Amino acid sequence: SFCFVLWLRIVSDTHFSVAVTELLNGKDQTCDITEDDTGMPHSVAKANISMYVNETGGVEELKQTVWTDPDQKKDVNYYFHTKQSGRMKKGDQLELLVAYLDTYSEIRERKGYGKRSRNIPSDDHFPTFLERQFAERFNMVEEIYLLEHFRDIQELVMSLEDIRFQLAGVVDSFVENVKSSSPNMEGPLARQIIALRRLNWLKPSLLTKIQSFGFDDPMVRQCREEVSKLDWASWPELIDLLEQNHTLVDGMGFNVREKFRAEVTEEICYGINRYLVFPCSSDTWCGMAAGLIEDLCSAVAKEHWDYSKDGPSSMLCKVLMQKAMEANDAIYSPMTQESLEKLSFSPNCWKRYCLTNRQVIKNAPDGTKCVLAVVGSTSYPEPVVLDELTDIADLSSRLHKKWYLCRQVIYIVNVFAHGYLSYQDREYFLQNLCSNLDIPLETVLDFLKESIALETGNDTVFYGDDFKHYVAGNQLKLAKVSCRTSVKKLVFRNVVWQVLEKQGWTLDRSDENAFYFCPPGVHGSQG
Repeated sequence: SFCFVLWLRIVSDTHFSVAVTELLNGKDQTCDITEDDTGMPHSVAKANISMYVNETGGVEELKQTVWTDPDQKKDVNYYFHTKQSGRMKKGDQLELLVAYLDTYSEIRERKGYGKRSRNIPSDDHFPTFLERQFAERFNMVEEIYLLEHFRDIQELVMSLEDIRFQLAGVVDSFVENVKSSSPNMEGPLARQIIALRRLNWLKPSLLTKIQSFGFDDPMVRQCREEVSKLDWASWPELIDLLEQNHTLVDGMGFNVREKFRAEVTEEICYGINRYLVFPCSSDTWCGMAAGLIEDLCSAVAKEHWDYSKDGPSSMLCKVLMQKAMEANDAIYSPMTQESLEKLSFSPNCWKRYCLTNRQVIKNAPDGTKCVLAVVGSTSYPEPVVLDELTDIADLSSRLHKKWYLCRQVIYIVNVFAHGYLSYQDREYFLQNLCSNLDIPLETVLDFLKESIALETGNDTVFYGDDFKHYVAGNQLKLAKVSCRTSVKKLVFRNVVWQVLEKQGWTLDRSDENAFYFCPPGVHGSQG
């Protein structure tokens, strides 16, 4: 359950774990030195381990002076050693540095330093943060699926329920204090609210895994009951309270509302990331579209996280329509420098869309902003650099408003509709949306079909990694290519493997370096 405990917290805190030499059940062991409810180092760790030792970060000029003791089994000890000639005298200074080598490389990337920091954005870059978090969510589902024995799922559920009980108490108290306008209101850590939400998100995967064991006895029923407790009933109320108290800062200096809003965006976008790729990235979405995505995520969360309902109400459909209308007004209203900046992209948008005269921005320096304008009779827009010398009136008249409406508004809202509305509400949603926006459905369908194309088949694809678009003359051809690994795994797990299991196939992991999918009567060790 250790990997789940780490994932429940803000990921930058996973460095509060220490590998030890003693094996556990024949496997490598890692000691967690944090409290379950806060993610902070516990008192025993604070009393015995230095909490703030910098590391070399792979920089050759920095020399390691602090080491861990490899001879101890479970004890974690730091000791000081230097190759500096001569004894240190009173007043001499030498920085304490530990070397975590490659085991810490992911944390360095997330924090924005180390060998690869020049080429890889840190978690401060929200779109990159989302992509990392999507991968971690997929890995958590995989970890649940790979549990081999019912005992393993039991132990995991018991551990997670214990954490949920502690977190729910903290957040429940906060909600009651806010509602009663308590003068001594002390908010929870943002990470505590996030951890409670992530436990909620794990529930469907845990129930599916329990069901996959194929038997129903008192232990199984009890386990299902424990999993059902992972639901927390007050999410819509909490979201509203955080909106009302948007300046609330937790004990670590984080704005609670902003941190949780990022978590909402992450979870909701993960559910539709097959079609809404690179959410909030300025390479793909203008500022207005990124704001639209975040607003729609909040609306979906308020509806889908209300567990007192059987399903989403028709109110969500109305909210999606309303947000689309507001975005439409922003595009067709008179432009200012500020409103044009909200419609701007980074220069790398040429990698995501077919553009005319893309050389204008292809080698533009970082920080350059561009908007997309009409050029001739082609439906492909032309990038125009936006700076202080821009003629606002001229550019406003040339703005490719139809492109923005189709690609940056209708496409986004329609993806959310198909991902989160009931079948009844989404059946004619696109037709109704086009009618409300006064644009022909045929125009939208033709426009999107063209605008999703890329200039080459070698760039990351817009519609998902299992499709690429090629330009041949003036014709756009859609070619199917190999699926990304995650999609393959999902198809195998959710479709192929379920059929094979019913026919008696088994998964043999006796060799920790390999997976054996065995037909009836065959074991991995037998080939």
